[in-house]
Amino acid sequence: MQGIILAVEIVAIYVIFGPVVLFAIYIIFDKLANRTPELGPVKNQGDEWEDDPALWTQEHVDMYLKKRKLSSTRS
Repeated sequence: MQGIILAVEIVAIYVIFGPVVLFAIYIIFDKLANRTPELGPVKNQGDEWEDDPALWTQEHVDMYLKKRKLSSTRS
């Protein structure tokens, strides 16, 4: 009878602590994946539109196309 009680206790320990241990391992790997190398100097917030075409207005698109057209004719 003591063997059955011991087996039930061991299963209960694994059921309770198993997910906790797996969650801790998940958190460790998640933290390791989110590490980034040292960031360079902070960019000016006003220049953000230059890096992200999704933020461009029609004027920005026209300016980009003019620059591109000039650079292609110089080559």
